[in-house]
Amino acid sequence: MPVTLQLRGSLPAGGRPDPRIAAALADAPLSAAEAGAGPVTCRITPIRDGLRVEARIPLRSAGNSETVVFELPDPGIWISTSQTARSGGILTATADFVPPDAGPFALNRSDLRVTVLGSRMAVELSGCTAD
Repeated sequence: MPVTLQLRGSLPAGGRPDPRIAAALADAPLSAAEAGAGPVTCRITPIRDGLRVEARIPLRSAGNSETVVFELPDPGIWISTSQTARSGGILTATADFVPPDAGPFALNRSDLRVTVLGSRMAVELSGCTAD
């Protein structure tokens, strides 16, 4: 769900780091390199009202209840909740992508953002290659 938020605040004088900001930055998702993730591959299949994307993510376990969130820059494309399965070091996630006209469309694989959420870490990955 796209959201816009405006914030306003005053920074403390003296230039000392704010521990709240440091904690928030430390809690940010890891990059692919930081998490030791391999390149994401995708199998894209046309469905009646859009596309089904199956992503294979080479990544060590992120912890219990791994969830994968897919995002595209176009907020008009509805993306279903992903279904995930793990086999060793590969996490597979599948979701349906449905545009406003409810039909297959051209998906630019490099636009796909894949975020893996687990109890131990979050990892943000960009793009995928053909499976």
